[in-house]
Amino acid sequence: MSQAQGRLDALEQQIATSDDPALWLEFANGLFQQKHYAKSAQAYAHILSQDPYHRRAQFQRALALAQAELSDDLHSYMEALTYEQALLANEIFSRAELKAFLHEERFQHLAHEARVQAVD
Repeated sequence: MSQAQGRLDALEQQIATSDDPALWLEFANGLFQQKHYAKSAQAYAHILSQDPYHRRAQFQRALALAQAELSDDLHSYMEALTYEQALLANEIFSRAELKAFLHEERFQHLAHEARVQAVD
C-alpha cells in the first residue's frame, strides 16, 4: 500500500465520525490526486453541505465531476453555480478540464450565461 493510500484510509476512518471541513478537504483532495474523481466529487459535496460557499470545494467539485465524466451531474452543478456565482462559474468554464463538455449545446449555453452574468 502506498503512503498516499494509507493516508486516505486513515482519513476515511476519521471522517466517518467527523464533519471537520479541513479533514474532509484533505480527504477529497487526496481522492482527486489518486484519480478517484467521482468519490472526490462526493466528498467535496459533503463539504458544501456544511459550508455552501467553500470556494475551494466549489471549484474542485466541478473539476472532479468533469474528470469523472459525469456530464449530467456536472451540468446540474454548473447550472446552479452559474446563477448563484457567475464569476466562479466563468472561471471554471475556462479550465481545460471543462473544454471537452463545451461541444454540447447545454454547456455552451451555461458558459455563455456565466460570461454574461459575470460582466453584469
